[in-house]
Amino acid sequence: MKLITLILLFAACRVLAFDDTNVVAAGDWSQPVGTEHGPAIRGRLLVCYSQDPSPITAPYPYLEAHSVVCLELQEVSSTVRSVGVYEDSSPPDTGLHCELRDSGVKLIPKSADDLLSGSFTRYWIRLRPHDSVRLRFSCYLGYGGDGIFAVYLRNGEFWDVHPSKTNEYYLSGTFTPHVPTNETPASVPSLPNNMDAWNGTLTLPGVKIPMKNL
Repeated sequence: MKLITLILLFAACRVLAFDDTNVVAAGDWSQPVGTEHGPAIRGRLLVCYSQDPSPITAPYPYLEAHSVVCLELQEVSSTVRSVGVYEDSSPPDTGLHCELRDSGVKLIPKSADDLLSGSFTRYWIRLRPHDSVRLRFSCYLGYGGDGIFAVYLRNGEFWDVHPSKTNEYYLSGTFTPHVPTNETPASVPSLPNNMDAWNGTLTLPGVKIPMKNL
C-alpha cells in the first residue's frame, strides 16, 4: 500500500459542540473512575456527524468524510469540586488508544505504512460537577474512492479494511491521560487552584460503526 501523508488543517484535538442530533452511534459508558477528593468521570466512544468535511487534502479521496470518532467525558459524582483532565493531542500521548474488531470479535490489525503529521495542542479540560465534553479524535472515518473502509485516528492509529457485506465493526479502547511531570491545573491562571487533577484509566466499550451511514 502506498505511503499516505495525512495533513491536519486544524488542531489535532478539538472540543466539539455536538448535540445529540449529531450522534449516529454511541458506545456504552465506561465505569467511572474517581479522584481522592471525590470527583469522578466516565467516558464513551461516539460516532458523530460533522458539517466540517475531513481535513484531508488532495490528491487523496477523503475530502467528503463527515463521520468522526469522538470521546465523550462526563463528571458523575455528587461533589462540588471541578476536575481537570489533561489532553495532549500529540501522538502517542493523546491518551486514547483503540482496537477495531469485527462481529466475531476478531482483532483487525492496524495498517503500518502511513504517516501522520500536523499541529498539536496540550491543555487542561475543566469538568464541573455533572458537566460533559466531547473531543474529536479522528481525522477520517469513511470509505475511500476504492471502496475501502478506513478509520484514521489523530493519535496515529489507522485501519484500512475491505468490508464484508455481512460483517460489522466495533471500535473500543482505553483513555489514560499523560500528565507531564509537575504539571497541575494550578499552573494555569484561568483555572481554580484547588481543582482536582484526574489520573486514571477508562476502559471504553465498543461502539458499532454505522457502515451504511458513512
